[in-house]
Order: sequence, then structure tokens, then C-alpha cells
Amino acid sequence: MINVALIGFGGYGNSLGKSLLQHAAEGRCRLLAAADLALPRIPDIAAAYEQQGVTLYADAHAMLDAHANDLHAVYIASSIGSHCALTLAAAQRGLHIHLEKPAAATVQEVDRMRNAVDRAGVQCIVGFQWAWREDVRRIKQRIADGRLGPLRRAVSFGASPRNAAYYARNEWAGKIRSGQAWILDGPAMNAQAHVVNVLLLLGSPDLDGYATPAAVHAELYAAGPIEGHDTAAIRIETDRGPSLLFLGSHCPESDFGHVLIAQCAHGTAAWGNSGARIAYTDGTTETVEPDPGQGRPAMIDAFLRFLETGDESLLRCRLPDARNMTLALDAAYDSSGIVHRIGSGHARRIDEGTPNARTAIADLQTLMEHAAEQHALFSELPDAPPWAVRTEPVDTRNYTEFPTRFRAE
Repeated sequence: MINVALIGFGGYGNSLGKSLLQHAAEGRCRLLAAADLALPRIPDIAAAYEQQGVTLYADAHAMLDAHANDLHAVYIASSIGSHCALTLAAAQRGLHIHLEKPAAATVQEVDRMRNAVDRAGVQCIVGFQWAWREDVRRIKQRIADGRLGPLRRAVSFGASPRNAAYYARNEWAGKIRSGQAWILDGPAMNAQAHVVNVLLLLGSPDLDGYATPAAVHAELYAAGPIEGHDTAAIRIETDRGPSLLFLGSHCPESDFGHVLIAQCAHGTAAWGNSGARIAYTDGTTETVEPDPGQGRPAMIDAFLRFLETGDESLLRCRLPDARNMTLALDAAYDSSGIVHRIGSGHARRIDEGTPNARTAIADLQTLMEHAAEQHALFSELPDAPPWAVRTEPVDTRNYTEFPTRFRAE
């Protein structure tokens, strides 16, 4: 029997815990223990795990000490700032690791984690679940097998509104730092990090490869009352040639979803909530409908199959792959220099004074559509908004430590 543990089950990690308990009911694994710093404050969630025979802890390190000899792997779904220390602790105990995204806030942390995992001879995947979606995988396959040909450039744009309750859910949401730990929270680092990761995935012509950023030019903004960014424009020039543009925000006037358009040598692929559509230059098309069984369920299943069989080909998005996304975001903060504030004259508050209170930037969807069409940052548009600020690109070819330019204000 495969024995696993879970760190961080009071928030998003509870979805992982429920999946693991379902697999346990099917005889695939056993969830021996779970830990969460908020254990005293989540009695209902805790009771559900205890009823399934899971031993609970408020201290993850104490849990690892108590069960390391019985465990095969640990799922880490705790705060961004805790990822490095917990990955080091798990690797030192010889445990395979399923780490929630992002790998960490800084490249120096990811490099420490990679060294620890390599020394221990264990595997660590990072939970960028969209890399497991069949619609994403099909586009990647068509790039790798030559049907679409190599990617020339790609752009993603979209917005997912987040309210006051979202930012109040823990002590680090929307923060640049939590204590001494870098967090750099915001759509590009957290909720929409999947999109950045997919862009990097498509940027490599190798089936399981990820493009490495060679230079990053970014503008990070905050319209809402948070430290970190809630709106971003990030252009990534890659080592293999393709230029990637991410446009994302938590401050739309309405939720208009996400669209990714990949322009390749032999056609164009569009991907979003409705799946993937590939239009080839010879006039043929190919579509892949979205499948709710893909993504997170497929990722969890594949990791468990790896634990059962030792087949490393089942693994996707390991630490070296995920480092590229962290590198892009670190360089984005350095390129932006600071998180630039969007004044109240260009944004409005909705449902103020309630948990649903949120910020909406005027004409954001139109602005993003124009930027996507021109593969431009906001400040580079002929009709640039008055709040846009020009910044300088950062060379990332020898980038090993954050920050180099960024100043937290």
C-alpha cells in the first residue's frame, strides 16, 4: 500500500485531501497523516479527516518526524513562503513530493529545493494541473510532432475577479512578503500561474520540455488595496526563440475568462474555457473539447501510479521545469521595479464594505484585447491608459537570485 501525507488541508489543499481519500477508498493509497497550522480553527474540516482515520497535526515537521519511516510521499499545499523549507524537510526524509504551484517565490529557493531533491534521489512534481489537460497536451503534441510546426509567438489574456474574502482567506494573500519570506502573490504568481506555465510549455519544441526565459519585460500594477500585483503585463523572450505575452488581472468589470493564442509555422491554436481549436495553414482544423476528468484528477492519478510502479515517464512539470515560471515572475518584478498603483480615477470599488467587495479597472477587457493583438505591454499601446508606466527589460540568462531591481513599497 502506498502511504502518503498531506501538508495544508484547510484551504485549497482540502481538494487534494478529498481526492486522496477517494483514492484511498479505492485501495490506491492510504492517507496516514495531515498537518495544518490552522488546525484549531478548522474543526469541521479536521473532523472529516479524523473520521477517515487520518492522524492530524498542527506542525508539519512534527508529522514528518512521526511518520517518515512509514511514508512514501507527501503532498505539500501550504503557503508559498513555506514551500522551500517543507520540500527540504521531505527530501531529507527520502520522500517523493507533490508540491502545489508555484514551486516557490524565488529562483534561489527553487535551486535549493532542486539540490535537495537530487541529493536525496527523490522526485518532486509541481501542481501545474493544466499541463495535464488533454486540450493543452494536444497543442503541445502538434508543436512537437511538426504538424503545427515550431511556435513563433503566443499570447494569453484574461481576468478572474477576486474579492475581499479571497484576500482575507489567509495571512499571505495579496502580500509581497509574509514575515521574512517572499510571497509575491498576485494573479501571475498564483491563481493564473497555470497560464504562464502553459505559455512556457508551448514555447519549447520538445514534447515534455519548457522554454527557458532569456529576457523578461513586465509591468505590474495594483488597483485594489493590496501589496502585490492584481494586474500584469509580462512579455517573455525565450531561449528557443518564441516570444510569450501574459496579460492577466483580478480586476475586471466582468469575468471574461482566459484565451491563449499560439501562432505557429503551420497554423494557429486557440485555447480557453471551451477547449482547443487548431487551424492549420492547409485549411484543416482540429478541436479538443474540455474534459473535467483531466487536469487535477489526471495529475494526482499519474503521481500515484508513479509511486506504485516507479515509472518516471508518468511525471510532468518537475522542479527544473517549474523553475522557469518562477524565473519569469522574479524577473517580472525586477523589470517592473515596483508594483505601480492604479488610482481611483481609473478603477472603482464594487460592493464595498462586504466580503464581495472588489476592484474593477475601467475598460480592462478592451485594453487587454488591444495589447494581445499588438503583442504589447500596456504602456506600449498607441492608446495606452494614463496609468501605464514604461519599464525596462531584465536579462535572465544568468539570473540566480531575486531581487535585483525590485523595491517593495
